[in-house]
Amino acid sequence: MCRSAKRGGNKRTVDLREIVNGLMYILSTGCQWRAIPKDLPPRSTLHDYFDLWNWDGTLDRIHHALYVECRERAGREASPTAAIIDSQSVKSAEKGGLTTRMATMRARRSKARSGIFSSIRSANHRAEAELGPLRETFMAYREELKDFQARHLLKRAARNPAGRWTTAGLPVLLVAFESLLNGFFFAKGADLGLIGGIGTAMGISLVNVVLSFAIGLFPMRWINHRNYVIKVVGLIVSVSAIMALVALHGFAAHYRDATAVVGDDHAFQRALETLRSSPLGLIDLNSFYLFGLGLVLAGTAIWKGYAFNDPYPRYGASYRRAADAREIYSDEHASLFDDLEEIKEKTISELDDGMRGGDQGETPAIRMRLRRWGRTEGRA
Repeated sequence: MCRSAKRGGNKRTVDLREIVNGLMYILSTGCQWRAIPKDLPPRSTLHDYFDLWNWDGTLDRIHHALYVECRERAGREASPTAAIIDSQSVKSAEKGGLTTRMATMRARRSKARSGIFSSIRSANHRAEAELGPLRETFMAYREELKDFQARHLLKRAARNPAGRWTTAGLPVLLVAFESLLNGFFFAKGADLGLIGGIGTAMGISLVNVVLSFAIGLFPMRWINHRNYVIKVVGLIVSVSAIMALVALHGFAAHYRDATAVVGDDHAFQRALETLRSSPLGLIDLNSFYLFGLGLVLAGTAIWKGYAFNDPYPRYGASYRRAADAREIYSDEHASLFDDLEEIKEKTISELDDGMRGGDQGETPAIRMRLRRWGRTEGRA
């Protein structure tokens, strides 16, 4: 609900929970900023966050979310189904001529009622057509999330890394970086020189990064599953895939040596033979660099794949579905109530203008005033 920290620069050191505690202390006690207790964040930090959250709407979102949650916990609808306009908020009528004002008032009131009722009907239809289905969708996803948490004994919130889709660009950078560096290693002995070396390195780097990212995203997260069969399968697949990565980089290092010795035409077969006969028997020191660099980048890609989602399989997706549905419902709910607030203000304004125009005989108190005024006029 609070905005994520900006990318770049120093990491955020402020505990947002303590910021909320400090703001709640000020609001509940009414103390001055300089009287904030020492166990809460500094007053300058609290004041900066208060201005920021008031400006970007964070305080309004927190209030609306708590409002919806409190109503649901009380067993009530998240949004009220009726609105009440207090008649005491409408100003009393002014005295004036009765006959002329009654005709004017009826015309104004008829027009005002027509506009008001049209706005209320429109808001009611919008609530039924849009807000109702959104609430049903949110409730369905929330029940799905609760059922998932109960079946897998999960009590924590899902870890949803900020900017998870932007981090997907890191594998592309890894492929480009590894291809460029390895291209210099493969350039020696390649028929096309540096261009041929980069082309060979790009193919190996693409397989390396994609396979490593997939290992972290799928089988390594299966190890966290509560089902022991899935745990074992995840462990076996992860170990097998990592061994395949080591073999891939060993082959790349031997292939680099083979291109320098026999050229591109026979390098593939020679690399397979030397890899089987002497896995660590590399000729050139740069081939060892190539092997180590590939393993380092593979480890980075595995880590990014593992951190791309919640460590527990399928929990992150279920949690995000419920959170997204709640956000969509809350935004539509807030928008609808903003419209209702405008209708209420418009209604009060039109009633106020109409009552200033004259006829206010709809209430017993006003009718009594009119009768008294008529008797006074008769005596005169």
